[in-house]
Amino acid sequence: MKLTAERLPESQVRLEIISDEDEFTTAMDKATKRLAQRVTVPGFRRGKAPRTLVERHVGRTMIVDEANNALMDDLYRQALEQEDLTPVTRPSVEVLAAEPLSFRVEVEIAPTADVTGYEDVRVEPEHIAVTDTEVDEYIERLREDNSPWVDPPSPRPVQEGDEVVVDIAAFEGDEPFDEPTTGATFVLGRDNLLPQIRDVILGATVGDPVEKTVTFPEANGEEDERPIPETLLGKTLNYRMTVQSAKERELLPLDDELAASLGGRAMTLAELRADVRGNLLRQKEMQARNTLVMNIMEKLRDDIAKIEVGPALIDQQTREDAMQQLQQIGGMGLDINEIFGKNTAAIDNFLERIRPESERRLRNTLILREIAKTEQLDVTPEEVHEEVHRLGMAHSVLDDERTVELIQEDLRERKLLDHVIAIATEGKGIIDDSPESAYILPPSDEIESERADAPPDSGETKATTNEDVAEANQGAPAEPQATADAAASGAVDTETSPGQDATVTENAGTMIEDETVPATDAPANADATPKSA
Repeated sequence: MKLTAERLPESQVRLEIISDEDEFTTAMDKATKRLAQRVTVPGFRRGKAPRTLVERHVGRTMIVDEANNALMDDLYRQALEQEDLTPVTRPSVEVLAAEPLSFRVEVEIAPTADVTGYEDVRVEPEHIAVTDTEVDEYIERLREDNSPWVDPPSPRPVQEGDEVVVDIAAFEGDEPFDEPTTGATFVLGRDNLLPQIRDVILGATVGDPVEKTVTFPEANGEEDERPIPETLLGKTLNYRMTVQSAKERELLPLDDELAASLGGRAMTLAELRADVRGNLLRQKEMQARNTLVMNIMEKLRDDIAKIEVGPALIDQQTREDAMQQLQQIGGMGLDINEIFGKNTAAIDNFLERIRPESERRLRNTLILREIAKTEQLDVTPEEVHEEVHRLGMAHSVLDDERTVELIQEDLRERKLLDHVIAIATEGKGIIDDSPESAYILPPSDEIESERADAPPDSGETKATTNEDVAEANQGAPAEPQATADAAASGAVDTETSPGQDATVTENAGTMIEDETVPATDAPANADATPKSA
């Protein structure tokens, strides 16, 4: 075989392959034997006819085609192995000559990252602190969340903070805009209602119908409280709404009794404040880590790494991310088919919107994978035992080879990121040496137990944390702990970047045709808001 390989932009490669005479002759012999088994030559049993008679019976063209189909696949595989190439797409093939076989292949291959100089990246640790005001606000939120809903002492208009049950319908002209919503419950100022809909409800009186015309802007602004769904942009709708009931909080006294009920164990209000401060500091430490990871990865991507990623692999990553979101939505009990139907335009728009983030995640994965090859960090059996103990798993799991492999992989990834952070901060770590850091304790059984007994997290603080985590999690396998543990602590996403281990499409190293899995979509927002809200 004569092989010429040419690297093209966007991780493409062009191969020109010419079979030698011996390869072609051998392929022709094998093809003739295969055809002899499938055709009947008069006067001979199948497979027993001489080659010349088989060729005369089926024609030389059929034998050449049969030979080249098999030979092309064999030579292509040999070329990939010789050039150490991993294809991620089906190749496009152009036959240049049939006898002997000569053909040209273009295919997208798995990219590699040149991370030379990654050890020179520098970032400064974060300064974290928790103010008394933050502690007070957090405890007040817990107090509100655990105080009962009661009817107002006297009839009054609906106001911010009320829990309301409403019937609401939207009309475009005289026609219903969507299905009316009956008996929907919202806490004004807490639930993620569109401001325009919240304004319809505010000031209403229980039992009195309200009708109000709302004109939505033509486009969303960058600082909008909540993006308006595209189906509402530019619309003028008439909302008809009735408040069935409205309740207000009857705040419980802020005392030691409340502290004990919130903490789940005997404690004073002062002890609750100390616990809350420590929890907020731990949250901020995780946020600081996420911010640090984001900054490190940004510098690696923009200033250090040299990497070309082809469009097919980015498309695959984007589809993987879309599928994950679909699964999350399905887990929330939403009917995906009802939401999207056959709206391919909405699907394409969603995929295009998440594509930049998917590409960023993919690049992060490839960069960290290359650094991991250089660092060669290993995990000891003792570390695996410690991790099993930390996670509260039964030691019998150590007898399961697959479980041990997963734990080793998580520990290896965590070590890698910790090592990258240590390099980038010159050993300073995640946070600076502010006195507040003394409140942050290393993970231990006592702390895990304390977290289990800790007061419930407030929705507002949690939402802020999750937004920061999402911003920092751009595909780096940061803090790869067990999923349940990470979810409980608000840590960075622990899953390996989607598509990371699916670089090679099944059968991509052959000439076999394969169907492309259609991509699907998920809505940008999914909450309890009525469709028109």
